[in-house]
Amino acid sequence: MQHLRPSTGRAISRLRCAAAGLIATCQIIGAETALAADGRPRVAPAQGAAAAAPGGVVAPPDRAPLGKLIKRLRLLTHNVYAVDEDSCDQRARGFGLQLARAGSSGRQPYDIVGLQEYYEDHFFDAGTVCDDSTLLQAARSTGMYRNSSNTSLFRPRFDGRHNGGVGVLTLHRIRTDLDWRWGNDQQGLFEAVEGFMFARIEIPGKDLAIDTYVVHLNSGRDNVAGRQRQLRQLAARIAQFSKASGNPVIVMGDFNIGGPQPRTNPPGNPGYQDIVRILRSPSDLWLNAHPQTVPTAGYTSGCDTQYRPACLGKERIDYIFHVTDPALTNSPYQLVVTNVSRVRWAEPPKAAAKDRHFVSDHFGVDATIEIRVRSP
Repeated sequence: MQHLRPSTGRAISRLRCAAAGLIATCQIIGAETALAADGRPRVAPAQGAAAAAPGGVVAPPDRAPLGKLIKRLRLLTHNVYAVDEDSCDQRARGFGLQLARAGSSGRQPYDIVGLQEYYEDHFFDAGTVCDDSTLLQAARSTGMYRNSSNTSLFRPRFDGRHNGGVGVLTLHRIRTDLDWRWGNDQQGLFEAVEGFMFARIEIPGKDLAIDTYVVHLNSGRDNVAGRQRQLRQLAARIAQFSKASGNPVIVMGDFNIGGPQPRTNPPGNPGYQDIVRILRSPSDLWLNAHPQTVPTAGYTSGCDTQYRPACLGKERIDYIFHVTDPALTNSPYQLVVTNVSRVRWAEPPKAAAKDRHFVSDHFGVDATIEIRVRSP
């Protein structure tokens, strides 16, 4: 794997935040899917929210005739809430084990996983964040994601702070990876730096790669202008590395932006139209598969997902986008979505509801896509 960024070695491991040897199990306790009975993609009606969101337009589902199938891929984006509280190592093991089990019983495993709040342990982080190795070891427990070329983690300049907290796990080879801290990162001195990363992931035997960008934008309702700047930084890097790559471009992560319109009372972070405008009308995979009739449909952050007692309500702030504009990509491929689900993983699976903990304070987004030759 070609690394185009400085690397930092692992430093002293910290104490575990849960008892050693405690293995959590996970359970999918809910999902919403979008799959037609014949296995072909379900297409959103033109008048639905996917066709037009207030103030801007996201790319509609691709209605062109289906071309030859090249590869079917399963994607996941998930903020894993790697804060050193609420039995974080137990949750991390549970999350990793669920990843490992995703391919059981004839199901397709996750080809590409984008993670946020996925921190590398080092000495100065002792007692504040979970160790990424706990999650990774569990994910590797059945033989997946085992090679160094299958993983990448954002490691900014070593300055005594948590690292950037975004990473990629993949079943395939990462050919190139780069990462950047936001130029206007507003995280405080004792908070993790935040940013985004790029991984070019080879699909074996297909002469194809997926340009994957994993992001974690700064939070804060009063930080709209800051997130706009961060989106422009992201768009600039996509143009730099993917405009002429010929590869499909996927952007996933925690945007800390509710969309496509305010969904909570009081409303959450505004800015969905900033995503639409700055990323030049990308395809929102969830929205195109689930035309929104209920404002909170598809929420990934809400009171029932969180450990913290205070929360604002239900918002969809975690996304998978397919970038389609020629200013950002020259991909000749057709990308078809066949399934989109929220994943709601909890542990332990047989506990009473009041004792069951979700593995994160976010739900994840799971999408199965087909890369096809575009028909003439």
